[in-house]
Amino acid sequence: MNEQRREIPVRLLRAAALRSEEQALASVDDALLRVMYVRMIRIRAFELRVAGLVHEGVVTGVQLSAGQESVAVGACSALRDEDYVISNERPHGHLLAKGVSPRALLAELLAKADGLSQGKGGPTFLADPKHGAIGGFSGGDGLLIAVGAAFTAQYRQRDLVVLAFLSDEAIGCGAFAEAANLAALRKLPVVFVYENLLTEPNAYRTWRALDYPIDAAPGWGITGVAVDGSDPVAVFRAVGEAVALARAGNGPSLIEARLEPPRGVLPVAGESDEDARRRDPIVRFAERLRTMGLLSVEDEVLVERRAREEADADLAWARSRPAPDLADMFRDLYHAPIDRRWPLIGERDG
Repeated sequence: MNEQRREIPVRLLRAAALRSEEQALASVDDALLRVMYVRMIRIRAFELRVAGLVHEGVVTGVQLSAGQESVAVGACSALRDEDYVISNERPHGHLLAKGVSPRALLAELLAKADGLSQGKGGPTFLADPKHGAIGGFSGGDGLLIAVGAAFTAQYRQRDLVVLAFLSDEAIGCGAFAEAANLAALRKLPVVFVYENLLTEPNAYRTWRALDYPIDAAPGWGITGVAVDGSDPVAVFRAVGEAVALARAGNGPSLIEARLEPPRGVLPVAGESDEDARRRDPIVRFAERLRTMGLLSVEDEVLVERRAREEADADLAWARSRPAPDLADMFRDLYHAPIDRRWPLIGERDG
């Protein structure tokens, strides 16, 4: 009986993944396709501003997600406002796609009082519970938190789903195996989205025996499917199917979004402009929308210009915000105020 229940969602997801590109596009509302495109452009503009801050030396310790906008936008477009998102080491696109304010996000990166966490989290701990963004975590740290949030939702009978983004670093660590097993055991409403960057050389791939971890999904007892991660519509449909299954009580899923993000977005030696454009999900999606008659060259220029102007205005606003007050250093860190028994800088005698 258990095997039968698992096989049904596997077939459903595989059927969704095998639909042709034309069928997938036709089944998505034209307005949503335009919204997806605009969101991808805005995320790219945001990341390029952050890249500038890194170059200035103003911001450190960040990993950018430029070239991966299709996964963030496609996946988060399948969620409701009340659903949760757990991010990985490259959280900016995920948070923006979930509705987090770019101004508050930039302010947090710059350690300003008007940031998401009043400047106390910085680039490493980015969260906005009001928009369901629980935070960005390194490695597999966030996976067990995702499972805990899904268990809480199930226990309290709340109709929400937790979406957890995984990186190469997370997929090969013990925390993922533990999270996947517990989620399957409890049939928790969690969807794991693994961003498999095929062109990203790193040592983390040596942590696992399989080239494509999706092949191990049946061993954990969870539903799994691989999709073209450069196609926001394919990601949207696969995640949408998985989210629907999770809401219906059918447990977790693993979506492996395979893509080759162009490092030419943030120039890297050895990659030509032609290669970068060929793999750029924004360029590819714009071409498809033009073919469908949903995007003109004039529209494309206008959207890009507005995104640049908005990003510049957001960055100027974030730069102008004040730094946190020293007296607020310990505020919001604990449930109850702590008894501060040592002086802060500036309060010492002499």
